[in-house]
Amino acid sequence: MIAVESQSLDEAQLVVVGALLEEILQGRVRDETRKTIKRVMPNPLDLPTPFDYIVSYCEGSRQNGRELAHSLQIELADILDHMEPK
Repeated sequence: MIAVESQSLDEAQLVVVGALLEEILQGRVRDETRKTIKRVMPNPLDLPTPFDYIVSYCEGSRQNGRELAHSLQIELADILDHMEPK
């Protein structure tokens, strides 16, 4: 099971992760968002789980924005399937 860590995101990280999640759901991650992620979250492994995984996946991907969004939709579905209920 995956549990969301209690560590929280700072305001800038929260805005960027929110934008990323919105774009994933809309079906296209913009290049602008990818650049902002690198600037605001230079070390995604310092983020709480599962955000560390989602941001790392995004940063490590060479897929175009639509392919990346589709891949991350699948990853998010898997994360949600394995999360422990609160």
